[in-house]
Amino acid sequence: MFLESLSLVNFRSYKNLEINFKPQNGLNIFVAPNGQGKTNLLEAISLLSFPKSFRNLKFDDICNFDSYYFSIKGNISPSNQSDQALEVFQDNSIKNLHMVFDKKQKEKAFFIDEIKLPSKEFMGNFQSVVFTPDDMHLFVLGPVARRKFLNTFLSSLFKDYFESLMTYNKNLKIRNKMLKDGVTNQILYSVYNQKLAESAAIIHSYRTELIEYLNQNLESTYNSIAGTELDKQIKVKFTAFKPKNISLYKTQFIENLNKNFEKDLRYKSTNLGIHRDDFQFLLDGKAIIDFCSRGENRTFILALKFLQVEYLKQFISYRPILLLDDVFSELDSQRRKQLLIFASQYQTFITTVEKAYFNDYSGSYQTFIIQDSTIKELN
Repeated sequence: MFLESLSLVNFRSYKNLEINFKPQNGLNIFVAPNGQGKTNLLEAISLLSFPKSFRNLKFDDICNFDSYYFSIKGNISPSNQSDQALEVFQDNSIKNLHMVFDKKQKEKAFFIDEIKLPSKEFMGNFQSVVFTPDDMHLFVLGPVARRKFLNTFLSSLFKDYFESLMTYNKNLKIRNKMLKDGVTNQILYSVYNQKLAESAAIIHSYRTELIEYLNQNLESTYNSIAGTELDKQIKVKFTAFKPKNISLYKTQFIENLNKNFEKDLRYKSTNLGIHRDDFQFLLDGKAIIDFCSRGENRTFILALKFLQVEYLKQFISYRPILLLDDVFSELDSQRRKQLLIFASQYQTFITTVEKAYFNDYSGSYQTFIIQDSTIKELN
């Protein structure tokens, strides 16, 4: 499916914007100096896919300064008649996705064809993959950034992952509050240990499957991007609580929480759980960040993003939309070429300060110039 048009009201710098796109594979390039609202457009599109800002901002901060609400509306058209569309996209008519945030009431509302739905029913009907400059530094930024990558991606794809993560975080917050308050009632902790274990088992299974997929495909994907074959073993190391028998995950998770109870009381926080997970790319057993060149590191990141898209395609019956936020300045010419070849297979939205990056590109594309919160298409 494709995004055919986008309407924004009071969204960041855009008081009222209507923009149309060619519903086909190819590039939609937004050119402007920094500070003109390029990233705002990609953020709006991504919110139709997953209702949380990839910039880690609260909705209050997204709303136009002079307004009390914002609205994002996207018209979606199926890719072609041969696609196996999701149930909500069974026919070939254009469908409408719409979300509204009321700043005064602190309320979000979600609609498909103007029928109001809960957020979990809104999610997953339109998939996008975001690629930002921060992704280039994923293995420098630390475990929090990598858990965010896992959580955002898997939550947008699997509703039970999203619900389990919300439940886990809620119960973790309660357990940590008990630890900070010095509560020692073991019966009370047993209740929350059980709840954490139930949610953690679901989250761990999804994360493990994704990591296994990366391990199976990372080396070949890296080599195809680099154009050469490394003579070193490439592996993804997943640091997480791993029981000896996965069928006993919940039991052993609870046992380990009990073993760590005195430590948790001392540190006033829960030291074991999926909120401590991490993953790293290894070359011959060494973390890539420790000795890889800048170019090699970027090749690994590109491979990760390519595999993210390929993994997603296993679970949906259409091609996702790609959102590339000013990443071309981070890449050399060889890696820009590889990214363009990959992106041309999808409807892709790109922000850049330099149109020159695409001078040699001969595929399908639209170019838009942004100035003072207005957008003009170039012929």
